[in-house]
Amino acid sequence: MKTYSNMGKESRSTLNFKQVMATRLAVIMVTAFCITATGTTWAQHVPNKPLKVNGVDDLGVAESYYKTIDPNDEKTNLEDWREANGFNDPINTIVEAKGFYSNGDVGFWRLIQMVIDERPGFEGNVAFHTVNYNTEIDSLTDQNAVSIINMEYSPGPMSVASNNTRSGRDAIGTRDEDREDDHDDRHKRKREGDRDEDRNGDSTTNSGADGRITQFYVFDTGPTGIRLPSTSYDFRNEQLFLPAACFACHGGDDNAKSPMPPEGYAGGTGETGAIFLFYDLRIMAFADDNPPPRGTADTPPDNRMTLADVEAAFKKFNEGVLLTNPTKETIALINGIYGGEGLPNDTQNLDYIPVDWMTEAALYRGVVLPSCENCHTAAETEVLRLDWWMNEADEVREAVFEDKEMPNSVTGYTRFLESTNPDQPAMLLEALNRFRNR
Repeated sequence: MKTYSNMGKESRSTLNFKQVMATRLAVIMVTAFCITATGTTWAQHVPNKPLKVNGVDDLGVAESYYKTIDPNDEKTNLEDWREANGFNDPINTIVEAKGFYSNGDVGFWRLIQMVIDERPGFEGNVAFHTVNYNTEIDSLTDQNAVSIINMEYSPGPMSVASNNTRSGRDAIGTRDEDREDDHDDRHKRKREGDRDEDRNGDSTTNSGADGRITQFYVFDTGPTGIRLPSTSYDFRNEQLFLPAACFACHGGDDNAKSPMPPEGYAGGTGETGAIFLFYDLRIMAFADDNPPPRGTADTPPDNRMTLADVEAAFKKFNEGVLLTNPTKETIALINGIYGGEGLPNDTQNLDYIPVDWMTEAALYRGVVLPSCENCHTAAETEVLRLDWWMNEADEVREAVFEDKEMPNSVTGYTRFLESTNPDQPAMLLEALNRFRNR
């Protein structure tokens, strides 16, 4: 069983949150300065409300969220989280991919590990351990990590413990239609400004039929791996608190405010409405790309990973995503990119285009895929439909060019504005004009 040498175990950390944050700030700011000083372009364009379009939480909400999903404080540090999710049990297999650059969202080099739990009583739980780095060599050697953001799909605090958990393929591709409709309606209400300011985290349910819910955890990158209420996603080091820190990409919406009610987050359910994203190799980057992503200079060529090196792991990751509670858009994309239901192909079809985008293939490949697809499989999923673009051209124009909120991450927004082959802003404007005048 794989272990990390820098994962110290501490049953209950006594470190002061402010001390930990001060240390992290120093490390991140030094790293950011070094990258800028050496002439490597890092994100320079900041959208409005970066990673905040689906809400902002505070420390009180984050503490209530953790207390709700982990009422017995069993996952207060990284090693305890890994133990609870079966990473240390020899019955489980750890699937790992590293040395790739996440070009579709926040722009980090990454190491990801996944476990689909096979322990008796835990069958079907899914957990992803994600570590972010600024350079390729760090992601390959697990050094100088910037952040650790983990997700698990496991029974929520309100679920009734039982032995009749769904397992394996029984869960693949299932999602109740009433929850799908509610998910879409919720985002429509949000766009129209109909937000209940008194819900205190009482978010729409997106849990599985067995009570499993999507859960988020952030851990410090130091030896103790203390659990943290917030993290930063770019060079500005703006701390975003859980769980809303993850909503811009993973969906979800809570409007929670401190002080939180005594029953806890979302009425004691821990439910956020968020989901897991699927892993599309077309929005990942590798050192042998032309041009290569930032942070590749110090890696010996023989140590580098290529797309082919991570292909098998990514298929396993996507099989794990299907075992959670994905949107129908996520299911369709995973099925499409692997050749159909049951995922018959071992490798992703990098030329795949959804059927309804065939008449606008260039727009899909040039704009939708690199700048929209990743997050909109979870949040405001109608954005992935061509008919929506044709009918809502003014809304797209407003979000991108007037409000300057999309793409919503600093890295994604910068990549969109600086793109040249194709020029994404020009391509998008041309398409929007056509749709508006048709």
